[in-house]
Amino acid sequence: SSTFRNNTAYYPEVRPTDQNGNEQWWNPMGSAVSVWGNATVTIVDCLIENNHTLSDIDEGMYVLGAISINSDAPHDADEKWIPIIARNVIRYNRITSYDNARGGGIYSQRPMKVINNLVSNNVLRTTSTGGSVIQGAGIWIQNSSMWNHETQTNFGLNSYFINNTITNNEQYFSDGLLHGVGAGIYFENQTIDSETIFFNNIVWGNQAWTRPNFGNSDHHGDFYKRIRVEHNNIQNFSETVVYNALSENLDIDPAFTDSANGNFLLSDASQLIGVGGTEFEGYSAPTVDLLGNTRPSPAGSKPDIGAYENSLSESPYPSQVKNLTASVSSGAVDLSWDLNEETDIEGYKIYMSQTSGFVPSDLDIVGTTTDGYYSVTGLTNRETYYFRVAAV
Repeated sequence: SSTFRNNTAYYPEVRPTDQNGNEQWWNPMGSAVSVWGNATVTIVDCLIENNHTLSDIDEGMYVLGAISINSDAPHDADEKWIPIIARNVIRYNRITSYDNARGGGIYSQRPMKVINNLVSNNVLRTTSTGGSVIQGAGIWIQNSSMWNHETQTNFGLNSYFINNTITNNEQYFSDGLLHGVGAGIYFENQTIDSETIFFNNIVWGNQAWTRPNFGNSDHHGDFYKRIRVEHNNIQNFSETVVYNALSENLDIDPAFTDSANGNFLLSDASQLIGVGGTEFEGYSAPTVDLLGNTRPSPAGSKPDIGAYENSLSESPYPSQVKNLTASVSSGAVDLSWDLNEETDIEGYKIYMSQTSGFVPSDLDIVGTTTDGYYSVTGLTNRETYYFRVAAV
């Protein structure tokens, strides 16, 4: 295990020259780790944080992530060449570019095995006013064909993303406006002779101009049927994913322990406890989590979704209330929601605040009910109110 912190990869404003006076040009990349040629890499149990890749040159270059793996291919189709990135915390890394930026946490032009990682709070920022390409603040991958030098043929290797938590990554213009696509994870060119296996992952709370959590280069391309998605929790899943996705994907608040302070362990109230898959498409879930705790826990249960394994086999709390809607009238708001399927709940608590994103407490309770609706009255017109409803 190692720590890669506070490193910088920089393309200078004044170009360096070689011994013959020729100006040198490159894409700034790999502020923590950079992999070239036929080399491969295994990164396990590392902390990769606060690294910065930057360039302020207006020449159309791409500024690339903290971990950067280039496209030079191995000589044969052996999985030993696939980079392995497992049980790492990859957070608070930044890219600052005048033009284009990709893969703030991880950038790879090769297939990868990415297992049990926290990829959070990585940021892409462009100082351009338009026309730039900004993709994959958390992860950017191009799983394209490679060339076998011995047989003179193309071949593909599979990528695996299993039990990762990809959250709170963001990408924007320097004026703060959101920019680009796929801030959580972005897929470029999935070749027809390989697959990407994506299961037991959390992709949540990422911010971009469009499709902020799960993005791709050709939103309707047939080759994206080679990306197989199951047993994940992906925010706005039904709106953003067009891949070969099966039925057991969720779109619910993960109920992290304290995401505002960087604690992305699942709280005991999380409905992601014990609902992951033990295997998918012949590939098994890992037997430990990011912290090295046994997975699944307890033995004989199903694994959790995400990088961290809770010690419970299932949450003892009711599931989250779904489809909460509000209609407004003078001085009042009428709330309605779907009744929970559990038969042992006592009812519902209604919380109100004038603070966006508030964490409800008993001081915020404005009523209780056993029904799927509630009217809050005595409100001031033209004021903004926020509501939450919880089953108890």
